[in-house]
Amino acid sequence: MPGESYRRMTLEEIAEKIHISRTTIYNVVNNKGSVSQKTRRIVLDALKEYHYIPNQNARDLAMNKRIPIALLDYDSLNATYFRPAITRGVEQALEKYGDNGMEVKVYTANRNVPDEQRDFLHIARQQGIRNFVIVAANPGEMKEEARRLRAEGCHVVMLSKPVPGNDYDAFIGIDDYKAGTVAGELMGKMLPEHGT
Repeated sequence: MPGESYRRMTLEEIAEKIHISRTTIYNVVNNKGSVSQKTRRIVLDALKEYHYIPNQNARDLAMNKRIPIALLDYDSLNATYFRPAITRGVEQALEKYGDNGMEVKVYTANRNVPDEQRDFLHIARQQGIRNFVIVAANPGEMKEEARRLRAEGCHVVMLSKPVPGNDYDAFIGIDDYKAGTVAGELMGKMLPEHGT
């Protein structure tokens, strides 16, 4: 689903779900005020269910600071392997940085529709997103888009496939030369003693 968001729930959202005031939940989290044992149990169970961790940076949330990141990927033949790994990475990042306003919007293009990934990038940019993690379906076509994003002051990280040029902040993927060397070494170890 284009633009699907991943983020941690706020106390306000938890309060709405369990029909208990945000102030009462705040009192339970901070061990303040007078809260009945029954209400305390309901709140603690909800905090556990929704993976709530007390905010270590309340000032940023009080200022309503959000840090949206667009993850642009595509439906590939390797999706069954890579998508769960990427999802785990997003969840770990949200565990660590969700209280600081981090939010991830995922845009998954169809690999058979070449321009869809570029269209999603433009949609994310129009929504004010300035931080991008891109798994390029076609690295050559993404070169100009990466250059444009960097010229606009956006942060760009390429994931899995490098894009020609150097118009991104970082590349996270496989070094083909090192991967080839490791594969060669492993094949050598699998051969019989005399290489026959």
